[in-house]
Amino acid sequence: MDIAGIEKVKGFIITLNNYRKVYNNYYSVILKRVLKNDKIKVNIRNGPNTFLGNDEVAKFAAIFANLYPYIKIITIDNHKIIFEYKGKRITLVDWVYGGSEAFTDYNWLNVSGKDVLDVGANIGDSAIWFALNGAKKVIAIEPYPFPYEIMLKNIRANNLDNIILAINCGIGKENTKIKVTKEATFRGSNLKASKEGVEIPVYTLDYVIEKYGPFDILKMDCEGCEYEAILNSKNLEIFSQIQIEYHYGCENLKTKLENIGFNVKCSNSVKVYNPHADNPNMIVGYLYAYK
Repeated sequence: MDIAGIEKVKGFIITLNNYRKVYNNYYSVILKRVLKNDKIKVNIRNGPNTFLGNDEVAKFAAIFANLYPYIKIITIDNHKIIFEYKGKRITLVDWVYGGSEAFTDYNWLNVSGKDVLDVGANIGDSAIWFALNGAKKVIAIEPYPFPYEIMLKNIRANNLDNIILAINCGIGKENTKIKVTKEATFRGSNLKASKEGVEIPVYTLDYVIEKYGPFDILKMDCEGCEYEAILNSKNLEIFSQIQIEYHYGCENLKTKLENIGFNVKCSNSVKVYNPHADNPNMIVGYLYAYK
């Protein structure tokens, strides 16, 4: 078997395990997905019996499988989910555009009573998680209008307007403007100019810090903007903890932060091919910096 064949087998095993985690009737669900049924009856573990669309069946398994057994699904349809996870009740509108890493990968950050800057907030799931875990203030930055509008709905749905401020802007090496698409965007899309769409501002990280700060915590997942943002910033010392998902290696980021007094650790990286990025051949992992 060639490498491509091996990867397909690995992918099938992962998918099968995810379905087993989330669906009591996973054999029936898989069969109906293969048959391309538009409406599939699902018996959700720690949740209700209901019907989901073909794509939503796959998305639910992919997004929420790694939260089991700590998650309880209160209600779910193709557009909205309400669930309990580790003692927190969360509502997500248009949940298929989110990701479970918002509830698992940032628990290292001590956000309780802190001001958090969330760069790359997508539909607001990570910002909501920070707020529910005691953050005093969260500035949530998302450049693309489609997920940004969803984020606004999710902030309202969770009654967190008094804690989370969503800003529709990009982060770059200089303050400027860019026209971006209003259409649905894929998670993993870096900031790209569009001939049609709406104009949004692009700010330097220092401008955001000066305008909306001070901050204690920085979370950054912006599909490559981390290099221009971090390497050109002169105000990073205000943060006590920084977590960055790096996409093209961590060495330059690590050196910059160590030179200004941070202790820095980088996770093991993995090679990822992301067709939605300008440079699709990524080297991805997390950088953790603290004082």
